[in-house]
Amino acid sequence: MTESTEPLLVIDDLAVEFRTDEGVVRAVDGAAFSVGTGEIVGVVGES
Repeated sequence: MTESTEPLLVIDDLAVEFRTDEGVVRAVDGAAFSVGTGEIVGVVGES
């Protein structure tokens, strides 16, 4: 069995925003990462 060198998942320029009573909050702006086969990734931030 040969291992692939291609990423299993690629995220590029991710942006997430949400609306509140005070206006729009940009939670993520320009995040980029990739995950390879067999890798474990955790994303942690303020809640």
